[in-house]
Amino acid sequence: MDFLKSIDPRIWAAIIVGVLGIVAAFIARGKKSKDPPQPSQSTEVQINPGRDANLNAPVVGGNQTNVGNTTTYITNPPAEPKTPTIKPLHQIPPPDGDFIGREEELKELLDKVKLSGVHISGIRGMGGIGKTQLAYRLVEELKPQYPDAQIYLDLKGVTEDDQISVKPEEALAHIIRAFEPEIQLPEKVEELRPIFLSVLDNKKAILLMDNALDEKQTEPLIPPAGSLLLVTSRKNFSLPGIHLVPLDTLPEEESIQLLLNIADRIGDHAKPIAELCGYLPKALNVAGKAMAEHPDYSPEEYIEELKKNEALEPVDRSLAASCKWLEEVERNYFYKLCVFPGTFDSRAAGAVWETDEAEAKKTLSNLVNISLVEWGEETHRYHLHDLTRVYANKQLKDQEHYITQKRHAEHYLKILAEADELFKEKGGNMLAGLHLFDLEWENIETSQAWSAENSKTDEKARKFCLQFMDSTKILDLRKHPNKRIEWAENGFEAAEHFPDHESKLRNQLKVADNKCRAYRHKFETKLAIDWCNKWLENAKKLGDRRSEILALVNLGINYDNWGQAEEALDYLENASDLFEKHKNEFEKPWEVEFQIIANFGIVYRHQGKLERSIIKCLEWKKIVEENDDKQKGVALSNLGRAYSLQGKIEQGRDLQKEALKLANKNSRDESMALNKLGWDYRCLRDTKTAIKMHEKALEVAQMVGHRREEGKALWYQSLAENENSNKSYAVQLAKDALIIFQAIKDPRINIVEEQLEKWKKET
Repeated sequence: MDFLKSIDPRIWAAIIVGVLGIVAAFIARGKKSKDPPQPSQSTEVQINPGRDANLNAPVVGGNQTNVGNTTTYITNPPAEPKTPTIKPLHQIPPPDGDFIGREEELKELLDKVKLSGVHISGIRGMGGIGKTQLAYRLVEELKPQYPDAQIYLDLKGVTEDDQISVKPEEALAHIIRAFEPEIQLPEKVEELRPIFLSVLDNKKAILLMDNALDEKQTEPLIPPAGSLLLVTSRKNFSLPGIHLVPLDTLPEEESIQLLLNIADRIGDHAKPIAELCGYLPKALNVAGKAMAEHPDYSPEEYIEELKKNEALEPVDRSLAASCKWLEEVERNYFYKLCVFPGTFDSRAAGAVWETDEAEAKKTLSNLVNISLVEWGEETHRYHLHDLTRVYANKQLKDQEHYITQKRHAEHYLKILAEADELFKEKGGNMLAGLHLFDLEWENIETSQAWSAENSKTDEKARKFCLQFMDSTKILDLRKHPNKRIEWAENGFEAAEHFPDHESKLRNQLKVADNKCRAYRHKFETKLAIDWCNKWLENAKKLGDRRSEILALVNLGINYDNWGQAEEALDYLENASDLFEKHKNEFEKPWEVEFQIIANFGIVYRHQGKLERSIIKCLEWKKIVEENDDKQKGVALSNLGRAYSLQGKIEQGRDLQKEALKLANKNSRDESMALNKLGWDYRCLRDTKTAIKMHEKALEVAQMVGHRREEGKALWYQSLAENENSNKSYAVQLAKDALIIFQAIKDPRINIVEEQLEKWKKET
């Protein structure tokens, strides 16, 4: 008895964990079934803070390796990249040098902000009336008061088509990523809004949301006190506390002065030109630039051209008159720019024109000079005013439009692949990849949508549609799994229209792979397993052994996620047997082998077979150290977990600390490592440090949209708070965790419910 009393309490805790783990695993084994049941019991006991990441297979033919119940980017660079993070916090340019008038409106807006403390202002008026330029002017005046950031976004609410306008969740993500460019974000507005408020907390920033559609689009963008939301719109709508200034056409005298400021040779003809331009700043600017850039173009001739097009709207009238003096090739180039939904660079223009970049740059410069194309001093990119884009679109013939869209799609497919490759590299290149993806996302999404729409009838569009699924690593970080599912569904439709059977099967295999992983990341395990089986079926038909093995590994992962460890082992053993028979056929056999071994280590741990788990995790660590050290962190984290469960808490904690150093900042693997480290500190009776770890894990999980790690952080912290004699807070945290676990059908549901019931009885 004295001997038993002398045993360290931590060893007793570890023994209890091991015994309960074995009992729980035995209970969970149940009846084998190939159909995954809804989880009614968990293999987890209370002192064990939970199941960890499973290793997921890479894209067929690709080199992505994922870890976790959702994707973890184990090939990301270290937490401190060698080059600084790109943080585009000052996005709003100064107004045009030709800006004139609007003194009363500007004074009213400034007075309301500076004197009355208004933090939501609006400018309303028709298209081309100068709302954006006035907003730029206002920002220029207010910059000293809001030094932290000036964020710009065109909300594209210029029509009633809400498919074109920017969604509130997209706008929130744009603002958040200006401050945190590496962050992975959830999808829903209600999940994004707290992050938005957090990044703007205690900051002085201006958010200029241009061309807003309505209050539904803009209300989620209202910042916390201290920052200013500035909205421009063609519509009349209200926001809580907004001060709205209506904008009318320029007075005649100011319109004339604007024309003369740009081209004084217009002289006495300024008045009729101003009248024909409807006193709209955009139309006046186009007319003035045409006169300034074409000295052989007389004011009388320009007036005649305006009169010929008097049936058109004022801006279209001035655009038509300016285009008249372009060479036919240059005019056609201008019309083709309508395929760009937002900003673009000279390389992209050259791609849709089928000309080299130097020639494209020269043409664009000419078009900028006459205000047909606009140049962003802050962004160093080109764009068309929305009214100009509409006009150009109407001039381009249908067949030319189709060909131009195809070139646009082909170019941005290459840009997506380029961003994805940069993202896979270390340090500054990864950040450059993220920046390129964010910069070109609107063009990328437009190109993918065109490819999907035309995949039935156009062979190139069909191939594009499937190739868009290949650049998956960066897409998984930046977008919700629903985007991958949408692209995969488009790919499935495209695959159906390949004429030869093998191409159809191979492309359907690629689609099944994408859908399997996307549904797993959404925690919809039944659907993930269905698509894994389709993946496996197609791989067998094609005789593609590598894909067959990876499909088996993914089936093992998904069954393990459902608490069916024995089923998972069956699939992994089948994958291992197949690998041994065919490993000499693979170019890099270790890429397949380490996934099998890693998942054996994880499943053994879930069964309570800790010695076997440690052996497999050590093999996993050895393979990645010899072949791809970037993946070492996840191997160390899982090895540390196994040691901790075995009772070697300090050893497990130290490995977890090392894994945390290797984890990329604000990533899923950081959240996982923090939760495991918190678990270790709680076992070591250091509940204060444990709570700090789980608080940080919660913060990161919410940032990256990792619902399972978010739930685990709340649950583990609740246990630590209870041990820290803070039961009321522990109960609230556990309730929050339960909501998440129920939403994602996590096996911990019963454990949390039982603990809550126990605490209820105790009180």
